[in-house]
Amino acid sequence: MLAATSWAARLKAGLARTREVLGTDVGVLLSRRKIDEAFFEELESALLAADCGVEATQALIEDLRSRVRRDRIEDGAALKAALKTAIRERLAPLERALDTGTRKPCVIVVAGVNGSGKTTSIGKLAKWLQVRGESVMLAAGDTYRAAAREQLAAWGERNGVTVI
Repeated sequence: MLAATSWAARLKAGLARTREVLGTDVGVLLSRRKIDEAFFEELESALLAADCGVEATQALIEDLRSRVRRDRIEDGAALKAALKTAIRERLAPLERALDTGTRKPCVIVVAGVNGSGKTTSIGKLAKWLQVRGESVMLAAGDTYRAAAREQLAAWGERNGVTVI
């Protein structure tokens, strides 16, 4: 049990660090007016600090440099949109269809950093599964956060899904 706790603690700390860096450091960089080599060096450092990985970071930086040149991007808002597009394009090949399979029950575990929209996504996923004809039940696992169960219960009520 101790190993699971320390693994969970490390995961939580790592995700919190990633969210903090992406939300603050990268956000501050994208609000700058001048997009130059110093900007790209700082962005690379911020992405690495956010645990994006060396290979992924280098690929994103090169992609952004190309987009800046090709699309003549000069402002932070356009650069932010370009970064989002670059990330989405890199993640798209990893997308897989959700197969609930023939073995029932099918359990889907959702994990992520605080405030990233997990509960909202779970509510939408529950509705999507219902539309596909699946029988859905939700279980609150975030018992440490205030009103976690109540928020999930609201989604359950909205979708006519049992929440335990």
